[in-house]
Amino acid sequence: PEPDMDKSMNLVVNGEVQDEPWVFSPFDDWKTWAFSSRDVTLKEGVNTIALRYDEGNDGNVNVDALSVGDVVDRCTPTDPADGYTSLFDGTLASFEQWKLAGPGSFGRMEDCSLRTIGGMGLLWYAEQEFEEYSLQLDWKQIGDYNSGIFVGSPEPGDDPWVAVDHGYEIQIDESDEPDRTTGSIYTFQSADRDAVDEVLNPVGQWNHYEIVVQGQNIKVLLNGKLVNDFDNTDPERDLSSGIIGIQNHGGGETVYFRDIQIKELADEAPAPEATVEAVPRCMAGKAVLAVRATNDGDQPVDLTISTEFGEREFTGVEPGKSGYFAFTARSTEIAEGDVKVTIDDGESTSEITQEYAALSCG
Repeated sequence: PEPDMDKSMNLVVNGEVQDEPWVFSPFDDWKTWAFSSRDVTLKEGVNTIALRYDEGNDGNVNVDALSVGDVVDRCTPTDPADGYTSLFDGTLASFEQWKLAGPGSFGRMEDCSLRTIGGMGLLWYAEQEFEEYSLQLDWKQIGDYNSGIFVGSPEPGDDPWVAVDHGYEIQIDESDEPDRTTGSIYTFQSADRDAVDEVLNPVGQWNHYEIVVQGQNIKVLLNGKLVNDFDNTDPERDLSSGIIGIQNHGGGETVYFRDIQIKELADEAPAPEATVEAVPRCMAGKAVLAVRATNDGDQPVDLTISTEFGEREFTGVEPGKSGYFAFTARSTEIAEGDVKVTIDDGESTSEITQEYAALSCG
């Protein structure tokens, strides 16, 4: 419902009002409205079922489904990307995990997206706070309207200004001051406008945000392109933990959201690293490929050097130490090629490819 406006609604079956009206306030969570106090007589072939709300009360009411018997969600959950977990997947079950702070509301639409209604409010994910993560979602404007995604805020309760004052907003807005338009960290840092202009889809089309929060840094990618890289230095704000929220900014400012998903990064160990040198040499008239792989990490690793002339494995290579081997070619010449080194620290593996030049020892 619209801000500061209670509503009452009736269920009408075959022209007859059923039960007492359902009265709800602007701050009600979405809910299932069930009538069970008396039986309803249905007439074969001529049944009509309708919802009716107060005359003159012209605010928005979002009705997702009207069903008889068991309720089946008409929206099927969308699949998150690899490694991600859905926070809102289009279903009412996922929508139930969110709470609204402040006035206005969000409604689920026919395409299973969420639509902002009124405001200024904040729909926030109430199941947990997040530390380091990659957040992905799609958003769409239908006019030059205002909204945003909040990160790094403590739980707001019923007050959306908690997120404004203690978190950061990644803005959605076609036109405003540079630090208040799409891709900006609202009022703190403008986005790269050339980068935004290069990839931003026009009003009426979906856009994609990836927001990466690590330590006190926020990176904003719009449709796959980095448009903002921001470091927090405000002692009143702390990105080390916080909620995820999306904003309903005000009356008439309609923005849509879908496929909200997150991948937590805090527990991901960094991939093991190494430096590789590959140098062709002539030794006693023969062509030899000398390869050195150095452990650049902070713990022992196994290094496997693979070339067209053979493979060599070195186990338990300490940090800063190397594995070295000279591979003898089958002739006096070596064509240009590359060496692959696999680094394994026991928990994860990574690969490095190093090119080398041609050599003739004839």
